Amino acid sequence: MPPLRLPREWPYWAGGITIALVNTVLMLADGKPWGITSMLTNASARVAELVGMRPSTWGYFQSPHREQALSDFGWLDGSLWLNLGIVGGVLVSGLLSREFHIRKAPRPWRKVALAVGGGLLMGYGARLAHGCNAGILLGAIPSHSLQGWVFALVTFLGVLLGVRFFRRVL
Repeated sequence: MPPLRLPREWPYWAGGITIALVNTVLMLADGKPWGITSMLTNASARVAELVGMRPSTWGYFQSPHREQALSDFGWLDGSLWLNLGIVGGVLVSGLLSREFHIRKAPRPWRKVALAVGGGLLMGYGARLAHGCNAGILLGAIPSHSLQGWVFALVTFLGVLLGVRFFRRVL
């Protein structure tokens, strides 16, 4: 029997439907939409507690909402396991489609620097905005919030500008 091999590319609609279904299940199970940045912040704070730090005393966690979110966070949090599952699923998918390769040397350092810098800016911006695109698009739009639609429009325009920028730079 030949080994299982996944297609190299999936249609966009398959990803969209999957994200919608998973977000619906998460909403029903956890009572909140899928989010990443708040979950990462709270999980990181819990890890900091394990090594003897006291993040509950940090300025960030002094607002009642954030203090409550930290005290409510546990290792069985649905968003935590959803995000870990996504990372694991991408790895398995890459392995099965034979698209996962360990390179001997990193890509040109310019690309590595741009990728690392972009990732840091995205993370910092998401914390400044009190959330990320997953949270606002999957939480605000389904609840008929105008901010979700404004965010979607501005994100689309930002992506268009970013693509044009990177085509010139790279």
